[in-house]
Amino acid sequence: MTSSGTTSTKTVTAEIRVLVVDAKPVTLAMARQLDEVRLSQLDIMGRISLHRASTRADGWGPMLWVIGRSRRTGELVVARYDFQAHGNRRLHAAAAAAPLIVLTGQR
Repeated sequence: MTSSGTTSTKTVTAEIRVLVVDAKPVTLAMARQLDEVRLSQLDIMGRISLHRASTRADGWGPMLWVIGRSRRTGELVVARYDFQAHGNRRLHAAAAAAPLIVLTGQR
């Protein structure tokens, strides 16, 4: 078989972030039990895939989530965001740009 093209390989790396509280990783089951606050009421740590049974108001796919510390109580909380938001676009853009945090499974 004769080929006139060239072959190459490329190495790609990814950074995986895991949220740890008191030396224990936050699991998906734990995150699902956290209180939900407005996006403006938390300091964003990162985006998460929560897979709660909810969809955006316009029916286009699942809600997008961030996890962080409540500005009022200091507790770990979650908030929804929409990268096509009509409200505070900067806040929603900051949420969309936050690093992805991988929630671990139970061991």
